[in-house]
Amino acid sequence: MKDILTNDTFAILPGKLFTGSDKKIKTDKAVIIEEKKIKDIVDTEDKDLSSKDIDVLKAPQKTLIPGLIDAHVHTYSNGEEKRGEYPAKALTGYLALRSFVNAREDLRAGFTFIRDCSSRRYVDVALKKAIETGELQGPKLMVSGHGLSMTGGHGDVSQFPNADINEDLAVCDTPGEARKQARRQLKMGADFIKLHATGGSFGNGAKPGAQQLTQKEMEAAIEEAHKAGKKAAAHAMGTEGMKAAVKAGVDSIEHGFWMTEEIAEMMRDKGTVFVPTLTPLYRNKTRGGYYDDEKVQKEFKSKAAEIREAHLKSFNLALNKGVTIACGSDSGGGPLLRHGENAIELKLMSEADMDNSEVLLSATKVNAELLGIESKVGQIKEGMLADLLLVEGNPLDDISILQDCDRLQVIKEGTLI
Repeated sequence: MKDILTNDTFAILPGKLFTGSDKKIKTDKAVIIEEKKIKDIVDTEDKDLSSKDIDVLKAPQKTLIPGLIDAHVHTYSNGEEKRGEYPAKALTGYLALRSFVNAREDLRAGFTFIRDCSSRRYVDVALKKAIETGELQGPKLMVSGHGLSMTGGHGDVSQFPNADINEDLAVCDTPGEARKQARRQLKMGADFIKLHATGGSFGNGAKPGAQQLTQKEMEAAIEEAHKAGKKAAAHAMGTEGMKAAVKAGVDSIEHGFWMTEEIAEMMRDKGTVFVPTLTPLYRNKTRGGYYDDEKVQKEFKSKAAEIREAHLKSFNLALNKGVTIACGSDSGGGPLLRHGENAIELKLMSEADMDNSEVLLSATKVNAELLGIESKVGQIKEGMLADLLLVEGNPLDDISILQDCDRLQVIKEGTLI
């Protein structure tokens, strides 16, 4: 394989090709790249690729797949054990610089597009602009600004000691306030609206998964998003909040702990996408949480294991009911959820009985459709941006190989990263 591409037009000859248009693996194909886009896919026997005007990357032992998409990350954090203090007390510049470092790790791990599901002080908006202008190298981003929360709710960081309470926290306690905060996020550059329909899975002093934003509040915010041609995602970890979010018309349910048959059927019928984020509870179970005390840490891991079993039932319920499932790792969203390790989510989905081809589609075509970018990325076909991933081996045989960055070659918009 050539290490340096000297021409704007080049061809990739992989041993196997997974286009993301269906579940099939193709062989004896060449993908022609020209000026950041996929120009053509041709049979190698029918195309003369010996021209001096075209570089050829030969990769007979590798599989070419679309660049991966992570539908749920938080770039401002890298899973620091004491993360709770950072968003409230850290300098804005520091949050922005760390967001860049974290996003770059996601790109190196094969994720050429990420959706930032709530940040702080609009550093996600700034990062997106810096990458789009070419000032920084990173994945393409879809950003939400601040997630909407009730006072004292899951997204209200002012509850932390020494918090900057003058910060715009997108806190709302009436439908009118929710509408105004949604409009504010859109004004500041948000690509979608993030809602906190419930609290967290461990409760933090309240009932785990208790509903927070009301259905009417969510309806107002979602209406503003849809009026602007954008979507809305809801953090939902409890039955009542999840049901209210689906009824309100949210486009995706994030996490979805404690799902019921009724909710799964509602989601399927309304076309609400499920982003299960299996990684957090797995990491909570194996790595622990924010706690220094060994006894507390042990109790936390035990509780995480219990909740995880319930969540796997929710995943299988959604899978069996025909709910559309998208891939999101929640990297940065909790303790020890590291950027660059995003592909563990695909492995966990596979272990939860999802077919590897479906898993790969969830992180490519399905995610592109969820984000509304299916005309640009998510598949390898003519006219699409050349966001690609060369993988040593075949991920349809073993999805876990996507976790090994040494086996990956990332191509973003025709440039070898």
